[in-house]
Amino acid sequence: MDILINTFPDEKVLDGLTFEKVKLKYGTGRSSTFSTLNGKKTSYRHGVMTEIGDIEVSVWMQIVECLIRKANETELYNNLFEWVADTMNWSDNEIERRKYALELHAARIFDNPKWIYYIAFNQKYRKL
Repeated sequence: MDILINTFPDEKVLDGLTFEKVKLKYGTGRSSTFSTLNGKKTSYRHGVMTEIGDIEVSVWMQIVECLIRKANETELYNNLFEWVADTMNWSDNEIERRKYALELHAARIFDNPKWIYYIAFNQKYRKL
């Protein structure tokens, strides 16, 4: 059974989390139907599967942002977001860009020499 996380966890849970545990494996979606006085209603939940379970997208984003702050990597994330905004031509949506930058950050893409932009990004922002 999958663990579903739909709300932001308390601080004790966050203490044990790492980027590795919350990096995105794949996107998830769950449809649910419920009865109301006016008939049946349907809702859809977008999530991301991680090592710790299926986390609702906005909650996952908050968790990764919290880990970034705890790791004192806000400047690095801002640089990565700027890079994404400059190179991500497939979307003008600010939230999509933010989510994508968080995905890359949680995956530690900037430390992976196989990343296509590894040299360019690190020379520009990390002076490697």
